[in-house]
Amino acid sequence: HAMLGLSHHARALAPAARWPARALSRKLCSTHALAPAAPAPSAAAPPASETAAVLAHYSIPADLLDACDGAHAVRAPELALLLHLLREVGVPDLVDVVRREPSVLACDARDELVPRLEYLLGEGVVEVGSTIGRSPRLLSCDVTRDIHSKLRVLQALGVSNTGRFLTKFPDLVHADLERDLLPSVELLRAIGAKRIGQFIASVPFHAFKVDVLRERVEYLQGVGVRHMGRVADQAPTVLGLSVEASLKPRVAWLASHFPSPAKLIALHPTLLTFKLDSVTPKLEYVLNQMGRTHEEVSRFPQLLGYSLDFLRLRHEFLKRHRPEAAPSLHRMCRASQHQFAVGMAKSTLATWDDFVAAEAPAVGEPVRAADRFMQRHAAAVRRDEDRREKVNDVRDRILDALEQQTHLLPGLSAIPSSDPLVLPPGENASATSSVAGESAESADSSTPP
Repeated sequence: HAMLGLSHHARALAPAARWPARALSRKLCSTHALAPAAPAPSAAAPPASETAAVLAHYSIPADLLDACDGAHAVRAPELALLLHLLREVGVPDLVDVVRREPSVLACDARDELVPRLEYLLGEGVVEVGSTIGRSPRLLSCDVTRDIHSKLRVLQALGVSNTGRFLTKFPDLVHADLERDLLPSVELLRAIGAKRIGQFIASVPFHAFKVDVLRERVEYLQGVGVRHMGRVADQAPTVLGLSVEASLKPRVAWLASHFPSPAKLIALHPTLLTFKLDSVTPKLEYVLNQMGRTHEEVSRFPQLLGYSLDFLRLRHEFLKRHRPEAAPSLHRMCRASQHQFAVGMAKSTLATWDDFVAAEAPAVGEPVRAADRFMQRHAAAVRRDEDRREKVNDVRDRILDALEQQTHLLPGLSAIPSSDPLVLPPGENASATSSVAGESAESADSSTPP
């Protein structure tokens, strides 16, 4: 892991998942040792009926094999193990994957596919099957050039969780970093952005092209927004929004309610991420029911990020217990529950809890800041445990598939599944079935190295 420079989350998975990784390495060695020796290669191609039966078992059109380089060397047992492994790790649609990347059919299951899967698991890619389903080229690309080197570049730029990034944007395997990524990084540095890694991980990879990024930067600068580096650091998703569909309507809404929308955006860039049908009722309540002014909202635009229930409960409680008080919007919203109930409203925390339970039962019990922190921490621990379990489960499935394939001879193979494949009868089938029994006995009696 130190040599690969894995991300923090990938390293966090390493201790719990180390033994299945070693077991998988031993299994790769032992299956080669225990498997019966393959017959000497011959110039004759394997019987077409065998590979066709394997493809038919997985509903894969036989003509896709013809589009694959090295189709003449594809043998039914290896093909069966390959497709079985892909199904076991959770690839959702084998036919679609093979149709988009026919060369996967010529991939060697033990020497190419299993190490590739292990690399993805080691990087922290938990949903291996769905990730491959969205980008089948992960099965045929050069791991060092197309995945590993790119992840290390992203890590050097500050992307902390490369496994999550690859899961989210598996099309990274198609990207040319020098052409697609580096110009955008230079633009971000030119506008003063500091958190380049956070920005890359937050913005959709297809929206990270320099022309698209420059269009959004120039638009915001055109409406008067300064300090674009701060916008990129505090709200990176803003520069991932469409100018026509998202940025223009929200800037127009701000301009219709406030005299200086550019100042508000610079102060609180996430305003451009709020939904208009959500912020409009909040602003109307603050102006009409609370009696506040546009100028007060301009000084604390973060107010529009709070829920309407939150604003209503605090205003009603303060009006009931201390109507003469007129704290700033910043103080009223940012105060803890104890500070608000005791210090600002001159009441008690128990009274506040009873008020919330009576006025907004759907909101539930007020959550203390310390309790909220512990809940977030516990949720993070559960997520890590779930990731470890998923990684171990995928590795166990790979081991089981290799174990089932251990006693199968090259030549003709049964698919290890609940729906066994029935190959066409022939001399080859009867001959190999008797040899398979002998090899199984020898494998059982031998001791793995």
